[in-house]
Amino acid sequence: MVLTVGAVLGAGGARAGDVERLRTPVPPPPSIGPPDPLRPVLHLAWLDVSGIALGLEGIARSETDSVFGRTGVTIEWRRADATEPARPREVRVVLLDRLLVDPGTGRPILGATPATSRTYPVVWIHLPGVRATLRLPPRSRGRDLPPRERRDLGLAVGRVVAHEVVHAAFPELSHGRGLMSKALTRRELTAPRIDFEPGLALVFQAAQRGIPGATAPESAVLAVSGETEIGTHARKIVH
Repeated sequence: MVLTVGAVLGAGGARAGDVERLRTPVPPPPSIGPPDPLRPVLHLAWLDVSGIALGLEGIARSETDSVFGRTGVTIEWRRADATEPARPREVRVVLLDRLLVDPGTGRPILGATPATSRTYPVVWIHLPGVRATLRLPPRSRGRDLPPRERRDLGLAVGRVVAHEVVHAAFPELSHGRGLMSKALTRRELTAPRIDFEPGLALVFQAAQRGIPGATAPESAVLAVSGETEIGTHARKIVH
């Protein structure tokens, strides 16, 4: 089975009973074995127009692959070009050299999932916010960092990508813990392994059971910051 955001974000909204049934635990897939032709595939496009994530792409993409792999979902990546039209059934992961903060707390925003067409979903990753949460130099680029700090920043970006892609697929889900926390801390972003519940498992389970996801409120922006959730269901995008 191929999992596309179009399939997950189907024309109908998930009923409350369907979402509750999705929370039934599913045993994790085996870590080794032959390829499974029924394993869902999620297509992501990496778009780094400014080059802000140079030196981080391999680490970040590998971490996103690893997180989703634990739910039984395979990620297929490609590099996108800013001049090309968006492709249907593909999530565009846009890396931004833009620092946004919560006006109430002053804490940096790590990523956001704006309300867009379900056919052409997009997530935003704010690199300056991720750097600030890790307490890295404000203008440092991945390729210029020492190996340990570059690894930490790459892991953090990969986990923020996974967090936002889950929001793109299931905007009706409430936050949980670990990866899907309302706030992602420095420790969670750089630990050897990050836990999750129940968001990523829902992506896998819904694909297997054919249950569509609900749509986000029109004009909503679901965002996560370094310490506290901000902007959830906001009616305006803060630039």
